[in-house]
Amino acid sequence: MDNMGPAVVPTRVGHQGSFGFEVINESHYGHSIFLDVNRTNRGKGNVLAVHSSFDGRPGKIVYREEGEQPGQRVRIRLDSPSRYERLDVTVDLMTADITADYEGGNQTTMKLQNMAVVLTPPGLLFDLLVPSTLPAGVVFKGIRGVESDGNGAWRWVDGPRASFELDVAEDLDGFFMLGMSNPIVGQDVVVYLNGEKIGNKEDIPGSKWLQDPITMEMPAKFKKGRNWLEFHFGRWNHKDPDSTFAPADANLLAIALTSLSFWKADAH
Repeated sequence: MDNMGPAVVPTRVGHQGSFGFEVINESHYGHSIFLDVNRTNRGKGNVLAVHSSFDGRPGKIVYREEGEQPGQRVRIRLDSPSRYERLDVTVDLMTADITADYEGGNQTTMKLQNMAVVLTPPGLLFDLLVPSTLPAGVVFKGIRGVESDGNGAWRWVDGPRASFELDVAEDLDGFFMLGMSNPIVGQDVVVYLNGEKIGNKEDIPGSKWLQDPITMEMPAKFKKGRNWLEFHFGRWNHKDPDSTFAPADANLLAIALTSLSFWKADAH
């Protein structure tokens, strides 16, 4: 055990170990399914493989990697059938002989911890308010962590500019759904994707905290590789007396982001 809790490790060097679990879908409706995996794979020759099967149909490998791999987090996305009752997931782990850290072998060069399954509506590719859906390696600038209270969840976004960057494996055509709680009367927001303007709202009225969020739907196309989404704001906390809504807070808060999700083009 470590600060991430218990770990699953292969019991014999050079031999594959497996475990599995099932997810029962009582609604029977399809989902986007995210497997959020924290793993260590720091030995050449190690293997991690994840298989999925719906309703007893022939399974398929949805993720496979050989060591040595950096980092710990892996996000795997599955598209389910339009209707299904059961999802079976099998995980294979193997530590190769050549990865031994000391004489006799050390299986902990390959281990898996904190594997989560998140079910979301069909067509969702990621949601900033659901961190398990985000690809690994997302970089935030001026966008704070998820917070919540009895009214819901949000991320504070700083002015005058804020952004996030992420890598995608292929070109994607879809749309963003954005929701925000606006504490500053007369706020202006412009949104850019890879430097191209995709949406804006001007003179936004102030709103009660997390009630009646302002929404925007914006068409978007991601290109394979690195992409960045950027927000430009006309007002933010401490810009001027009319924009200052939290004088005791030194942060340049502009809006509270209540949703920001990216969907496939056919998800309407």
